[in-house]
Amino acid sequence: LNVINIEQVHSNETDDVRRNWSKMDLKDILEISNNIDWHFSKSPELINVEEMWEDIHSKLLKITDSIPESYNHHSGNNDQKSTQWLNSSLKRAIRSKNKLWGIFNANPTMEN
Repeated sequence: LNVINIEQVHSNETDDVRRNWSKMDLKDILEISNNIDWHFSKSPELINVEEMWEDIHSKLLKITDSIPESYNHHSGNNDQKSTQWLNSSLKRAIRSKNKLWGIFNANPTMEN
């Protein structure tokens, strides 16, 4: 049995667009879900598993489509575009600076 994460239900979303569930009020989500007819479109005896999944999936999409989108600017290709200047030599220099600052902070004297 596969467990489905609600974030993965919206199959056409890209990695850098997510639903911000914290911006949606629970009562609004409940109101939307209460307005959905949760019965299958066909009789359970006449419907196969794929049709059941498509039916449930479309109903879940009605809920997730009402959730505001949140754009993650630090994932995928955006991360590479926005941080091209942060190369490995700069990262080494930052680590070295932080290490030296830690030594100074542990024993602040005029010599170090």
